[in-house]
Amino acid sequence: MPASVRPIRNRIQTIENTQKITRALEMVSAAKLKRIEGRLDFFRRYSGELNRLLGNLLSNPELMIPPLFKKRDSIKTFVLCVMTSDTGLCGSYNHRLLQVADDFINQYALEAEVQLVTVGKKGFGHFKRMGLPILETYVDLHGRFSFETAQRISQDLQRIFFSSLQIQLFVAYTQFKSLLHLKPTIEKFFEPPESPSTQPIDYIMEPDLPRILEELTARYFLARGQCILLEALISEHASRMMSMRQARDNAEELLEDLTLLKNKIRQASITTDIMEVVSAAESLKG
Repeated sequence: MPASVRPIRNRIQTIENTQKITRALEMVSAAKLKRIEGRLDFFRRYSGELNRLLGNLLSNPELMIPPLFKKRDSIKTFVLCVMTSDTGLCGSYNHRLLQVADDFINQYALEAEVQLVTVGKKGFGHFKRMGLPILETYVDLHGRFSFETAQRISQDLQRIFFSSLQIQLFVAYTQFKSLLHLKPTIEKFFEPPESPSTQPIDYIMEPDLPRILEELTARYFLARGQCILLEALISEHASRMMSMRQARDNAEELLEDLTLLKNKIRQASITTDIMEVVSAAESLKG
């Protein structure tokens, strides 16, 4: 085998092996996405209904609403929960989200103190290198949805939010619109909702408003945390799936080019050998 052909064949073999890996990762991400995608629609609707119910209660002027549930104006600390992935190979998923989070920090750091809650190793490593204060961190999710983890995150965020009237809580995550539309966004984790009704709804409350608000808020925070965590995980799998598909397509194009180059070199080698045989035969005749 000509020396110039052997490295090309070795490179083709390497690319084919890489292509098998990217295909496997794409299939794994597609399976994980499909497994948890159905839950997202449920939690979106459930969280929306809890938000509507809270809005009806908190907007009733006849009820004595605790100060912790009222709109906050004098903010001294912004807490930002950033949801990234534990691993890479998901394209620009983490980079785009961290860029949005950095812009938020640069904007609000001039007004008040900014503290962080990180979900995923990528976000934790990024902000640790920046030397920013991290209140809580959650790692080793590995793209899997866990009710226990979602509950722990939601309870910690609820505790942080209600610890002071001068704290405002935001969450940075990637919204899942479709496979081709993943939107990094930052929004308030809890905002006292406004009632959609023009007239206050007269509820019969049992046992009393404080107990009802406590239970309803805990359920809302849990549903909100589950919904956002699911959005982040589905977006991660969608981004990884599309990245691996793009890598596989690029490998296919590269394989075609290398195969064509290999065939050209082989053809040139065969032509050279034929010319040498013909020249030798002509010389023997002479």
